[in-house]
Amino acid sequence: MQPYLRNAPARRLTYCKSAVFKLGFVALVAIGMLAFTHAAYAFTLKFDQSAYSGNVWVQIEKPLAFNFNATYANGTKSIDFTDGGVTVLMSKPVKLSHIGAGGLNITFSQSAVFYVYYDDPTDNDRTAAPAFMVSPQRFQSFELTMMGGSGDQGNLTAINYFTAPLSIRSYDIHNNLLQQTGFGSATAAQIGARFAAATGGNPNAVVKDANGKIVRYLGPSNGFTGTNPWPSFIPYTKSIHAAKQQTHIKRSNGFNFAAPDNIPVYQFGADMTATANANGSLTITGSITVSVNAPIKPNNPSLPPDGQWTGATFSFSVSDTNAFNNAVYGQTAPLDNKGAVIFTGQAWSDFKTFTQATRKDPSQPHNPSTNPSLYDLGAYDTTLRMFIGEVTTGLLGGFFNSDYQVGGVALKNMYSNQWWSLNPMVAYSEIQPLHPFYNLYAAVIFDESHNTVYGVPYSDRFGTGPLVNTVSFNGTEVNYWVLGVGAPLPGTKALPGIMMLLLGNQ
Repeated sequence: MQPYLRNAPARRLTYCKSAVFKLGFVALVAIGMLAFTHAAYAFTLKFDQSAYSGNVWVQIEKPLAFNFNATYANGTKSIDFTDGGVTVLMSKPVKLSHIGAGGLNITFSQSAVFYVYYDDPTDNDRTAAPAFMVSPQRFQSFELTMMGGSGDQGNLTAINYFTAPLSIRSYDIHNNLLQQTGFGSATAAQIGARFAAATGGNPNAVVKDANGKIVRYLGPSNGFTGTNPWPSFIPYTKSIHAAKQQTHIKRSNGFNFAAPDNIPVYQFGADMTATANANGSLTITGSITVSVNAPIKPNNPSLPPDGQWTGATFSFSVSDTNAFNNAVYGQTAPLDNKGAVIFTGQAWSDFKTFTQATRKDPSQPHNPSTNPSLYDLGAYDTTLRMFIGEVTTGLLGGFFNSDYQVGGVALKNMYSNQWWSLNPMVAYSEIQPLHPFYNLYAAVIFDESHNTVYGVPYSDRFGTGPLVNTVSFNGTEVNYWVLGVGAPLPGTKALPGIMMLLLGNQ
């Protein structure tokens, strides 16, 4: 899973939505998979350019420790990540017309971010990801993992910014449609108009080119250095206080070491109550819970009494309004929130000590590389992020103090983890019809894509709608994707009839 990063291509997740976070995976990748460059499975990426006739380039960002392999031009050329003989972060850009009808045949893609460029990126610095906060070039990204596993997936993401409406359709070998995501018939201009209305045309919410035309709308999760151009959440939290409504925060996540030391699984969670104060600040108090599914290894610490560390408190301060809003919008890490989120109480220290003392092999000395602890592999920090995200995602989606009822129960009276299992998923204006008490930017992405494009950090809480499989879907082999290249801001080129460039494995 990829962490959400500020001022970088947005990542969907900072924790695993499923019950088990398999600690040690990254270490295994670094140690064992660097030599693994080809999977037995191959996957084809096609591009549908029928909605836009201008020049388009594709460039790929690959974490340096990970692998990516793809060929094009009937296998005669490869995607190249070298610059002067040195491996760099970004691939050499390739024009879609140069890729040709043979398309991109991908044999391995590990957490790769694809950038669809509408302006030539050839001369850009390839050691860093595109600077979307300032770059006048137009581009939109999507993510793709294809390592041969049945659960491999990709997605469209517009968490940090929006330039163009992309889409994804997946097909089997018989050209039967399997999955589809995207913005449907909505154009960049239509989506942009909704963003402009939501910010009142605030110039800090956009990036313009040299001609003063808007090329990108910036989402509120970016952590702006000045005042966030998107609406403040303090009116919302003050309304929760006025209603005297408390919210039960309940969420857990599983952690284990990599096999063969993957038993037991440690479930860390929150059982807390969130209260809004008169000034709009939030106080969340209760217990940090822990359980295991099998006996703990000898010499690793035992669970606390009743499986919980009591007296845990964390709060969202409004002493710095901008820091508060950035914390809510960006769901920052515990040590990256400029004091907006404060953890107090002995419970946090006890929890941290527990993760530090729990080792893969408790009979051997601690070594961060060869015999790590749960703390070394992120269990403590990931859990704190999960707690922050549970509160802020509830605010961003409009779930706090919502009178909307499901099965006769108002959302405001549910446990927070019940919100994320709603089917169908409801959020934003549908559950807060009287006031814009939610993330207006994410609401546009949610509405226009029908919840198939990520628009907010921790978007996986809103269901699996944006995820598109790359290897297998419901037991059927995925043969190829078609990426729809929508016309970008700040305008479009006229299309000469129906022109489609399908880059695929023929």
